[in-house]
Amino acid sequence: MDSRLYLPKKWFGEDYQEKRQACKIPEEMTFKTKNELVKEMVNDLIEKQLFDIQCIGCDAAFGSDPS
Repeated sequence: MDSRLYLPKKWFGEDYQEKRQACKIPEEMTFKTKNELVKEMVNDLIEKQLFDIQCIGCDAAFGSDPS
């Protein structure tokens, strides 16, 4: 239903600027944790009301974030 590109935090430092440009990573992209990305995706799906969401399953990594 959705996908987002996760980049490690170190990619947003000066040491990786050339690599970001070579990979055509948008300048306005900022670091987000995997959990922040999944929260955005779930919220977008809920707002679009494409289907009735009653339950969301997560693996241990996402499930360990109570927010």
